[in-house]
Amino acid sequence: MTTFRYGSLYVVEGDRDRSWITRALRQIDERLFLERQLTFDGQAVWCVVCALDSGEPPMTLLEWRDERGQPIPEPTEQLVQRVAAMERDGHRLHQRVLAKNRALQEERRRKLEDEVREATRYVLPTMSETRSALLPRGQHLRISRDKQRALGRNI
Repeated sequence: MTTFRYGSLYVVEGDRDRSWITRALRQIDERLFLERQLTFDGQAVWCVVCALDSGEPPMTLLEWRDERGQPIPEPTEQLVQRVAAMERDGHRLHQRVLAKNRALQEERRRKLEDEVREATRYVLPTMSETRSALLPRGQHLRISRDKQRALGRNI
């Protein structure tokens, strides 16, 4: 039996027959199957898993979650529809992910260079061989120096 909370109510359901989902997934691809997995925070989530032919461990293709990221308690026809709409050409999908990762890394590198260039443009004119850059001082430094001066030290 499955129990879950719906608003302020607890819903108790009998176990459902999920063999129709497995059959529908197998019609899409023979290697697909449905599996319930635990997340790092202990929540159970339904996953569509693909058994790889090359002796590698199975790969999770889809976690069944709502738009807020919470696990959906029971798989439905929408799960099968989402899997059917997914791209199943592994090589093209892998190349697309690599291209997006490269673009993200390039964007981050470019943003970091712009920030360093902006900071350099601000700091370099204030520096010379006899002076260092004027860095912002915190209030704690002023209070510490006032205490030292009150003791008669020359700071």
